Amino acid sequence: MKARARSLRLLFSLAITAAVIAGAEFTLRAVRGPVPPPPLVRQMWDPTETAFTEADGMASAAYQGRDFVAPFAIQPTPGRPRVMVFGESSVRAGSNLPAAQEFPALLEGRLGDAGVNAEVLNLGRIGLDSHAIRTLVPEALRYHPAVVVYYYGHNDIGNAYFLARYSSISSATTAHVRAWAQRFQAYASLRDLVMPAPKAPDHPPIPVQPDETQRALAAAEFSANLEITVRATQRAGAKVVLVTSISRDGLYESNTAVCPQQVPQGMWVVSRTGYVLHPQIMSRGEADAAADAAPDCPEARFVRGWWRQADGDLTGGWADLRAARDLDPVPIRASEGIIAATRAVAAHTGATLVDLVAAEDGIKAETMNDWFIDPVHPSATGHRELADVLMPTVRALLTE
Repeated sequence: MKARARSLRLLFSLAITAAVIAGAEFTLRAVRGPVPPPPLVRQMWDPTETAFTEADGMASAAYQGRDFVAPFAIQPTPGRPRVMVFGESSVRAGSNLPAAQEFPALLEGRLGDAGVNAEVLNLGRIGLDSHAIRTLVPEALRYHPAVVVYYYGHNDIGNAYFLARYSSISSATTAHVRAWAQRFQAYASLRDLVMPAPKAPDHPPIPVQPDETQRALAAAEFSANLEITVRATQRAGAKVVLVTSISRDGLYESNTAVCPQQVPQGMWVVSRTGYVLHPQIMSRGEADAAADAAPDCPEARFVRGWWRQADGDLTGGWADLRAARDLDPVPIRASEGIIAATRAVAAHTGATLVDLVAAEDGIKAETMNDWFIDPVHPSATGHRELADVLMPTVRALLTE
């Protein structure tokens, strides 16, 4: 009886505690409003894990995790060639769009409109780089693609030198638990009380960044991985399309500053995701002087590139804007080394090249801002543009 009484008291205490917590949560939501959406915590795909699973004649891209698209038949439908698209978050899930609005699905629709009944599989995933894709592709080739499109290169430098954030079990677990707790206003209230958010400074801090040798090594490894991947695809009998990776170069957004002595702090404006540099605050003459004095300063090169393009000099503007991209202390945009490697691999493997970066040369960078939601991820407009650009090339390969 005593044990039963203790159990009942424990259950009663737990019920009272749950009721108090629920009441506090309800009250806090009424006072403070709804809780902001919690962050999504993603970890890198572990190449030792199973990439594809099979059941009942269907295959699933298990490595896509929470961003899984849909299973597909192990054997392609006769008369309906299969196209596979590999890439990073610029292909799948980085734009916060449903898969139906990403360019692989749009490409399938455009091919259908052009009279080509093809199946296009979106096999991208957040965080992938050339090392991971090199591991995935041999498994995917078992499913008999006719054409494989490769669009990646944004992650290689960043993954190589900034990947330690969630590299341990404890740090990953802590991040997941914290993300779950942030679903509740009670947690948010206690967090704000105990750990008030620091006031944002009016300019980004000065960072530690990969040096030229490290960037060159990452580009060399990308080149080697890409060539191995392309040749494996070709040996399997599939045709290859390589696409140079484009980025949002008409806007400079960062959480880090390299040379505040060249670019006044007042040119940085706090945004939702970091700091945005407003080049028009500096005159054209001041921009020229800053870039001449510090050619390795990404902010100064961006400002001069912006002014050059504003004055109609697209070639000179692109030279500065792409230099700013390559000097960016947070290397999430594909560098000139990555782009050159993509072109070189296409040239000596015979893969078909869709050179989006070269196509940009005749377009003012600022007009392309609508193609992106951030430095690299396409907007809905950008995904439509990618599908439009790729369709003629893929159609030609499927029908030749």
